[in-house]
Amino acid sequence: MLDSIKFDDATIFQEQMSWLNAYAQKSDYKSIKEQCESDLKHSWGHDLNVLIISDRCPGRAIGLYEYLMEKTNLSSISQCRNFAEAKVCITHKPIDILIFVGFQKNNENYEIKKILEEKKPDIYTVMYASLDDCIKGHCVENKIQYAFSSRKPVAEFIDYLDNSYLDDLER
Repeated sequence: MLDSIKFDDATIFQEQMSWLNAYAQKSDYKSIKEQCESDLKHSWGHDLNVLIISDRCPGRAIGLYEYLMEKTNLSSISQCRNFAEAKVCITHKPIDILIFVGFQKNNENYEIKKILEEKKPDIYTVMYASLDDCIKGHCVENKIQYAFSSRKPVAEFIDYLDNSYLDDLER
């Protein structure tokens, strides 16, 4: 009797979740792009180099990268999908600000923070994500002292970076 029944609900569920994730990433990207079109340019960022890492939120990460490129005066902005890419990136330029977009599927990505701390002990690291207890746990576990909700306007994130980066330097 069981031989005639298809046991494929898990496959269907995975396909639906994959579709939903792709939709969410497109929506995140579109939202940030729309903000970029309407927001004013920020004067913040002179002489600062940023590295963005995300292995699970490509829409949000790419949107943030493009927003920062267009709306700030940062010296350089790099975006990487994993530890290997980030490791190559940091050999070519100094990094002042490390941004994790969402918690990382691969915990190895957090190792880039340790490498950067060896070069620059006061590396400023921030989590840009949908803030919940899970994200708080990742921040505590990986000693990320700053976090900002990716559900808030990106312009507010820039203000947060500006203020908290200066506060961090004064410590």
